[in-house]
Amino acid sequence: GKKIADIVQELTSSKDEIDNDYDSKADYLVVKMIHMTDEALFIKLCDRLQNISDAFTASERFRNKYFQETVQIMDELEKNRRFNRMQGLLVNQIKMKLANISSIFKIKRFKDFNEAPENI
Repeated sequence: GKKIADIVQELTSSKDEIDNDYDSKADYLVVKMIHMTDEALFIKLCDRLQNISDAFTASERFRNKYFQETVQIMDELEKNRRFNRMQGLLVNQIKMKLANISSIFKIKRFKDFNEAPENI
């Protein structure tokens, strides 16, 4: 019905919009996810959790890129969006996966590179 069609529309990304209006896909997703309905955001967070879980078996290049993108999205969402209970649980699960990936694969967040002392 209409409700499902509306949610699908919210979840559909536009490559042209990403390329023309945003510096990165992560920037696009942040704006998109901040403005999603609760139902669409729930689905998007489930998708992100599944994809970040796949990072354990993904190539190093994909893992590092997806890790940084997910960190950026989660940081911005937490600053700019209120979560319902289920969304909050998903965000916490995503953050735990990010911490595990960072620990296992020694990936640092981009902002951690900027905060490191110059002589390291």
